[in-house]
Amino acid sequence: MAKEWTFKCFKSSSGTNKIRKWLNALPEDDQAKIDATIKQLEIEKKLEDPPVKKLTGYKYLFEIKIKSGGVQYRPIGYYGPNRKEFTILIGVIKKERKLKPTNAYATACDRIKLIDKDKEGHTIGYWTT
Repeated sequence: MAKEWTFKCFKSSSGTNKIRKWLNALPEDDQAKIDATIKQLEIEKKLEDPPVKKLTGYKYLFEIKIKSGGVQYRPIGYYGPNRKEFTILIGVIKKERKLKPTNAYATACDRIKLIDKDKEGHTIGYWTT
């Protein structure tokens, strides 16, 4: 099937793909589940709940809800920077209503600002498996 969406990842100023780094630190089965979820979302006409849900209290932030191996993964991202793109800003684990890292929402908001300022596109990379 043809892709409807392009998924991207936040990169640091040094060029490190922060999302791929987070993902690579997870158990292999969980990495595979997250990758499979993103691949499925790429072909969807609309990104809807489940698994994509708008975060209450944040104008632009959305979480992708993925459960694997008893762990709730919540990659957080936003629609953009271009049409039909979704950029994952930070990888999060949710356990007992607590986020790891605890400052995930603030970090995600800061990263949107960095992406918006970066007209050269150095702060985003493509989702790759």
